[in-house]
Amino acid sequence: MPNFLNSAAYSIGDRLVAKGDTSVSSGAGSAYSSYEYYEHNGDSATERYQIGEKAPNVTVRDESFHYHSDPSTGSINDVSQYLDLYTYDSTARTATIDRISNHQYELGEEARTETSAYTYVDTTSLKILSSTETEESLYISHEFDYSDYRLEEITYSYDYSGLNDSEIYDELDYSTRWGVGSSFYQNEEGDTSSFKVYSQESKDKSNSSEQWQELKVETSTSGFLINAHISSDQTSRNGSTYTNIDTSDYNQDGIIDFRNEFTQSYKGNNMTTILLEKHDYNGDGQADDIYMSRETSSNSGAQRTEYRYDAHSSNRPKLEIIKSRSNFNGSYQPISENIVVRTLTPRHTSMGEHILEVTDVLS
Repeated sequence: MPNFLNSAAYSIGDRLVAKGDTSVSSGAGSAYSSYEYYEHNGDSATERYQIGEKAPNVTVRDESFHYHSDPSTGSINDVSQYLDLYTYDSTARTATIDRISNHQYELGEEARTETSAYTYVDTTSLKILSSTETEESLYISHEFDYSDYRLEEITYSYDYSGLNDSEIYDELDYSTRWGVGSSFYQNEEGDTSSFKVYSQESKDKSNSSEQWQELKVETSTSGFLINAHISSDQTSRNGSTYTNIDTSDYNQDGIIDFRNEFTQSYKGNNMTTILLEKHDYNGDGQADDIYMSRETSSNSGAQRTEYRYDAHSSNRPKLEIIKSRSNFNGSYQPISENIVVRTLTPRHTSMGEHILEVTDVLS
């Protein structure tokens, strides 16, 4: 993997110093270079370096550094670094992409590397025959003294049904792609898991709307379905909606242990966010704890209602309902809190089934 040629100007704990915006560039093609520095609202800044620009047989290097500080102290508590390296072939098609990112913040850090290599249907077409993508990540939590490592490699095949050649500009323009591969996971205690991975991504675009969807499942090496995932992003003239759903059966007993659903919708200046998380610890198919929140925001402010359900609170199920409103600086202040002893019905506590089967992804 490539290395950074530049270094971050700040570290965790430094004070963000006002420098003013800067933008300079020179050259063209492989000799192109640029530098940009922008400040945002007095508490964050972005620094970017680029060498080379897209052209036949050129490698483009893009390095960026993002700094965020605590508005109350001015001390930097988040430094994120990104390196993107694109290599182009003799017809300026993307041949390979290498990405590195490193996030450092007060409570932890995350390092990630990604590589992508593309094979085209012939020497001139922009249509991709196949690609191989490898992703490696290491997460460390200083707050909880926890870490985990993941390695994933997937080979994709592509379909361009419904697209004209004039609608294909780069490696991101396709109708559907299917991926088959493997992933490896290890936690800080050295426990490991290996999975087979199956995925499907599809795109649909018209004059008035655009839709993207990803389906992904992970099975054991013997084929037992463990994790299922759906993401979708829909945009139209009326607004946009992003949805993410996950289900997991960690112990492979056929009963869902974890379920997560997230939806965020925009319409004009209004936003609605809904989050639902369920855990089943004893394997009876009913949630032992549930967290749900609904948040609405507009130009006039934001309100949030949270529901926390604990089925094992002193052997008496407890439901907590918290309502809060954001203040002028964006932080939420509770306006009411109600705790009641209540047993929710299976309609609410049922963990349900996996959201996908392997056949849903392969079709």
